[in-house]
Amino acid sequence: MKKFIDTKPTYVANENLSAESVYIDGIPLEDQIDGFTTLNVSGRELVPYKNLTNEVSGADGTMWLSANYGERTIKVKYLLKARSDTEFRQKFELLNFYLSKKQATFKFYDDPLYFWVGTVTAIEDFPVAVNSGISSFTITCNSPFKRRIEAVTFDNKQDGKLRISEPAYWATLPDEIKIVLKARSGNIRLVSPRNLISLTGNFSAGDTVILKPSDSPDNNSEIMLNGIEKFELLDLTSDFENFTLKYKDEVSCNVDADIYIRLRSKHL
Repeated sequence: MKKFIDTKPTYVANENLSAESVYIDGIPLEDQIDGFTTLNVSGRELVPYKNLTNEVSGADGTMWLSANYGERTIKVKYLLKARSDTEFRQKFELLNFYLSKKQATFKFYDDPLYFWVGTVTAIEDFPVAVNSGISSFTITCNSPFKRRIEAVTFDNKQDGKLRISEPAYWATLPDEIKIVLKARSGNIRLVSPRNLISLTGNFSAGDTVILKPSDSPDNNSEIMLNGIEKFELLDLTSDFENFTLKYKDEVSCNVDADIYIRLRSKHL
């Protein structure tokens, strides 16, 4: 079963934003810098594979080894207008400030449910000797995927099995897995089509286990039992930080329990 959420943008902007207006950490630049307008954005469409190959002596071409998606580059073309030289400098000071974060979230007005994480890595020189002109900056996203801003919660209340019913086509690590036990057990096993999480301990009916797997060096994985950190419950055979889920996956549990999974799907 799926719990529906409000899919409206989290930031309510004015109606004068351009169709592809850029947001940085949830803030639209056009609301913050008078005279700034996003003209167009490129680089959000198809992403090619990067081939890993090996040259073979005496053979034509190369031997294919593997292929992976590389980083994504998004180019934002903008117009900046000022009434005087002083105002022009002030507006660029503001623009530099908003673009200065080494890594930030970026989203766009025409795609309000998703965000990218990236860094401004290139800028185009602004026309000289004018206070109005067109230029651009480039955002490099180490991951080519965009993520949902709001998580969707799935549960197993319908028939004991939790199903990912949202079209999450790319396997994604959940934000949180919550298990509310209805019976005593010495072991909890969560099984997906590809992975397993196994916990060993003294679990009682009414206990709440919260799992927060992370594959980011900036965020540590967590396992909580009734609000207390209990990472030692995790069995070494578990695929805890690889417990990714995607569309039509089913998750089952060996113990009678209510299961809730919060997932922010990723998309190309």
